Amino acid sequence: MCGIVGYIGSHPATGLLLKGLRRLEYRGYDSVGVAMHSSPRGLQIVKTPGRVERLSALLQDQLDKESRTIPDKNLSFVGIGHSRWATHGPATYENAHPHIGGDGEITLVHNGIIENHDTLRRFLERKGYRFQSATDTEVVAHLIHWHIVRGGLRGDRADLASQAVRAERFANATWDERLAAVRRTLDELDGSYALVILFRDMPDRLLATRHGSPLIIGAADDGHMIGSDPHAISFHAHRVLRLEDQEMAVIQADSLQLLDEHLQVVRHEMQDCVDIADPAEDATDGYPHQTLQEIHQQPGTLSRVLAAGESASRRLSAGPLAQLPTRVLIAACGTSWHAGLYGKYLIEELAGIPVDVEYASELRYRSRPRQDGTLMIVVSQSGETADTVGALRDFLPQRQPTLAICNVGTSTLAQEADGAWLLLAGQERGVAATKSFVNQCAIFAQLAMEWGRRKASLNGHAKLLADDLARLPRAVAQVLDLSTKIQSLAHEMIDCERFLFVGRGYDVPTALEGALKLKEISYVSAEGFPAGELKHGPLALVDEQSWTVALATPGRTYEKTLSNLQEIRARNGRIVAIAARGDERVAQIADEVIEVPTIDECLQPIVNIVPLQLLSYYIATARGCDVDRPRNLAKSVTVE
Repeated sequence: MCGIVGYIGSHPATGLLLKGLRRLEYRGYDSVGVAMHSSPRGLQIVKTPGRVERLSALLQDQLDKESRTIPDKNLSFVGIGHSRWATHGPATYENAHPHIGGDGEITLVHNGIIENHDTLRRFLERKGYRFQSATDTEVVAHLIHWHIVRGGLRGDRADLASQAVRAERFANATWDERLAAVRRTLDELDGSYALVILFRDMPDRLLATRHGSPLIIGAADDGHMIGSDPHAISFHAHRVLRLEDQEMAVIQADSLQLLDEHLQVVRHEMQDCVDIADPAEDATDGYPHQTLQEIHQQPGTLSRVLAAGESASRRLSAGPLAQLPTRVLIAACGTSWHAGLYGKYLIEELAGIPVDVEYASELRYRSRPRQDGTLMIVVSQSGETADTVGALRDFLPQRQPTLAICNVGTSTLAQEADGAWLLLAGQERGVAATKSFVNQCAIFAQLAMEWGRRKASLNGHAKLLADDLARLPRAVAQVLDLSTKIQSLAHEMIDCERFLFVGRGYDVPTALEGALKLKEISYVSAEGFPAGELKHGPLALVDEQSWTVALATPGRTYEKTLSNLQEIRARNGRIVAIAARGDERVAQIADEVIEVPTIDECLQPIVNIVPLQLLSYYIATARGCDVDRPRNLAKSVTVE
């Protein structure tokens, strides 16, 4: 879940690295650092706990000091950078990347988790290596150094305990010997990794490799860039390729060589790189936070994905996805899992196709009987979620069709599935998903309706659904007009430490997602569950100190929902209800009502989630939380 960026070329590296790191902060933001090489300074590492702006200030201070003594000679044209989401060790200077191997001969950055790092650390300590950090990454740096100085020799060599002997052997190691040593290192690692390596005495090249964690290489007019995802480099690179598992890339300013696991040259075609960020990527158009901006972008992003729906559906009706499935398996995590659950309800009702929704993190580690005619749908905003990628890869040997619903066309899921339906939501920089969730739900609605038409199961319902689907962007915009009321309501709730979110039918996923949003950005305990389950345990949590957020818009379970709200009221629980305009029955039960426009109940959750997003946002800001970068979380979960 860390972010990697690198550059080598004829352009000053500092600004490119900083811009790439800003674009990667959604992957990790507890510490950040860069390593750059230039003459006459040599290799310099600058890192710090905190965020990119702190690193930028440190680099500027250093530049100001050096410019007085070394004017015009302090530019670096090669460097690597890293933004961290901690897995091993807290956010400290020592644990920040980049990390060094040996006596500083090797510098590298890493995304992923090395599962056998403890064993390797003990081995290296016996060989005389001293560790400065608690990270698994430093183990990799020292292990590469060990294999370089040891060369192809077998058995222990007593003289290798001498730092001077090690330094001499390292200096005399050829490039081919270093490649072979890196290859031997990779063979000893268990887990996942994306690595970019800079040798202090060979600053004319970078070495990149990956297994399980994504790594993108981009070509620019003045050199090459490396990043954890295309967004990290798309502002400067115009062509990109994805490094495959176990491959290594030797990257120089004017050349790129790809090697397989046997160090044989391989070739990949580069693809055009499209920058999905807004031109003014750091601007928030007057909004105080990116999260609020993205909530307000939803009418536009919805319009975009709905307008593209017909052509997307046409593309998917050919090839491996042309056949209607007899069963659907949806694999996802977090918010995307909630969208998948909504998709299950829609597909089963509108198309009559059975659907299972699985947490990808569980699915990949348990046995599941093969069922012919199954379509797997994998859902992920980034298309890089490690568990979802793993679930897809475990399913691929079944040789049944697969579909990715994601936001990035060059992502792992989009490339490895048989087809991809893109969210077209633009870059989502707030860690908590908002517009991506709404667009995921809209895609499931379009998919279910298309299958329903092909099975002739919609009958007269088809036109009504199509009309209401077209009304969705306007309905969401009308909810956004309620921001002032919702903000005022949020201030009444800031002292509450226990929230229950309840809904029935199509709004069960909405309740789950609403609770998750509140937990993510306000750090308040919140639970979501079907309202009909209240009597089966959750009523024990209801008292005058709790708030229940109830989804009570019209539908087949409306009367049942009202009965559930009466149960809460009888136990002195406070209720805020999402209800239709002018609904007096709900108003008589609830303490507060947020009135929303109503459409077909199949599509109503796409409207109903928006006031829950706003409510979570305003509670979080009232509590002084960092809504764009909540603690302990990262946007793209690329490690297990």
